[in-house]
Formats: sequence, C-alpha cells, structure tokens
Amino acid sequence: MKLYIKDTIRRLRTAKGMTQEQLADALGVAFQSVSRWENGTNYPDVELIPEIAIYFGVSTDELLGMSGAIKAEKLREAWQEYYAATDKSERLAILREMHRNFPEDIEILSFLASVLSDFPELYEEQKAVTEQFIAAAPGVQGFTKKRNEESDLIYLLFGCAPDEDLQNLLDKYSSENYDMTRSALLNYRYFYRNEWEGYERTRQIKLKEMLSDIFEERLRKNYHASAADSAWAQQKSLQILNILTDYHGVPLVNPKPDLWFEQKCLLGFRLSCALASSDRKEEALSVLEDTVTLIENYSALPVGSMLTHECPSLDSFRYEVIPFDENNEEPDTTGIPLKHVAYNQNGVFMCNLTVSVSMHPLVAEEGWEWFDPIRDDPRFLSCLERVKNLAAANANNKA
Repeated sequence: MKLYIKDTIRRLRTAKGMTQEQLADALGVAFQSVSRWENGTNYPDVELIPEIAIYFGVSTDELLGMSGAIKAEKLREAWQEYYAATDKSERLAILREMHRNFPEDIEILSFLASVLSDFPELYEEQKAVTEQFIAAAPGVQGFTKKRNEESDLIYLLFGCAPDEDLQNLLDKYSSENYDMTRSALLNYRYFYRNEWEGYERTRQIKLKEMLSDIFEERLRKNYHASAADSAWAQQKSLQILNILTDYHGVPLVNPKPDLWFEQKCLLGFRLSCALASSDRKEEALSVLEDTVTLIENYSALPVGSMLTHECPSLDSFRYEVIPFDENNEEPDTTGIPLKHVAYNQNGVFMCNLTVSVSMHPLVAEEGWEWFDPIRDDPRFLSCLERVKNLAAANANNKA
C-alpha cells in the first residue's frame, strides 16, 4: 500500500527551511533515518508519526499524504487484502502494515490486538496495542462499540498473560463493574486456558456475587419505591433463595443457619418493614419473629459447625465456626458479633471472619421509618429484647 509520507516530510521540512540533519536533531533520530524516510526506503516508527505531525503542526492523515477520500480508498484496499488472506501470520503482517500507515485507527488497533492473541510469544506487543486502543480518544465515532471491544480485548489479554504479569493486570483493570471484577477476569482466564479447577473456583465466586447482588439490590425498583413494591421484591428474593437451597417449608425466612445468613437477615428485616408500612402488620410481625429466630439459631451454633450455601452450584465454599478471638474482631457500633468463622474454598483456608447482625433496623428510626406502625407492638418489643439478649449473652461468652 503506497503512501506519500516521503513527499510530505520533504515538503514540510523545506517549508521550514530545515536540513535533514536539523530535522533529525529536532526529532531525536539519526540523520540516516530522515534520509531514508524521504527516499521512500523506510517509514518512521509508528510511535514517532504523531510526534512528527505535532512538530509540523499537521494531522497524521496530512503527514501520511492522504486526503479523506484517499484515506478511505487506501483503507478499503487494505481491508480487502486482510480478508483475502487466510494464514494467521499473513494477516498479522497486513495488520501491522495497516497500523503503521493508520496509527490512530481504532478498528485496526482492535483487530491487531485480537490477532496478536493467537501468538503467545508476542504478548508484550498485544499488551501495548491493547493499551493504545484503550487510550484512544473517547470522542471517536462508534464509541459505544469501542467500549464493548475494550472489555473483549482486556479479556483476551488476561487469557494470554504470563503468570508473572497477572497481578499487574488485576491491579490495573479489575473494577467494581460486573464484567470487570477480579473474579470475572480470572474466570475468563481459566476458561481461555482450559484450567478447569481455577475456572470452577472463580465461577462460584462470580455466581455468589451475582446472586448476592440480585437479592440485595436488583429486584428493587429503586430506593424510593412504594412499600408494596418493596415487599414484593423482598418476597421474591426470599423465594428464589429458597429454591436455590431446596427449602420448601414454612416460614418464608428459612430458620436454618447457612452461608446465606446475612442475605436472609437483610431480606427478612426489609420485608417485615415493608409489610408494616403496607398495613399488613400481622404478616410483618411474623416475618420479624422468624428472622430473629434465624439469628438465634445462628448464634447457638457450636464450635466446629460447618456452614455451606446448601446449593450444588456453590459447593466449594465452607465456613467452620471457630472460637471467638478478640484480636480478630473488628469493632462494630451497630452490630452484634455472633460467630467467628474460618472461610475455606475447595479445602484451602482463605481467612477468618466475624459474622455480625445489625441492630440498626430495630433500634434506629432513620432509614427504617416503615417499622413505625409496629414499633410499640408487644411482639416487636419482644423481638428487640431477644436480640439484645443475644448481645448480652455473646458478651458474657467472650468475657
């Protein structure tokens, strides 16, 4: 593909009244490099083209000697050549040439980064091209498509990265976004590399994150939904949770302690609160009592008890109840520390945790005003007293 960069550089240089040696000094390259550019025997390095354009105060397209029409035609010819090639190495060579000629074209960058993923020995080049794609100006046409391609290219980078660069990539690219969490990125890496033990581990972590997000947030319309809408969302969340754990009994809040304990407590408090504000006081009080029963059952677990998610798709998580350790307990002004647990996944110790239950829904009015219709009810006060007794009992056990 013929370009006119040699003529453009010569024209711009002479217009400035510069010699080849002076231009070479200004750009920090050898005199022979400028000579070869202007003779057409070599092109400037792709990284240098924007610098040369800035030096002369022109666009890269103008530096390459292309008008809009010429550029479009050259791109069309280049893509035709690319799609006509069937060998991966040939396609890579064509894309590299295209990238040299059109260094700011994000579609070429995307294709080049993707094709490079087929060549493990070229990981560093793949990484550099991916980073150049991500750094491309967000105002370019087709930005929405670019954002989707960005995630795909980062996934490919994680699939190809050597072990020694993995932590660096996690630090750089993992985020709270659903498809870019640490577990999502690792999940793709293990799948891409057919490392099924690691894939299953991260698959379960990702599934737990997804389900927790659904139960705690996603079924609710918004924070200003009506009490009736909120009650519907909490009921459906508990029903889905009960299906996952194969629980078909009564009450709705499963009283059996398991690794969904915190979700069940939160959903139980929210449901009771929403029912109370919907003039369904009897139902509200029953749900509240069932939630407190769950808390009492959890608090009564003996040391050595094993907790799971009661779900075959999440069978790698196990928490073992261990003795309280004051040194590991974090201060919590609104919660009651119920148990210390050792967290294991696939038999590998991960960490020690303190499982607490928040007193805030029962003792604080702000944010839980929907409880107001039943706050003075004897059954509500009894629930509050039961939770306070747990706090006192746990304090005595640790003393």
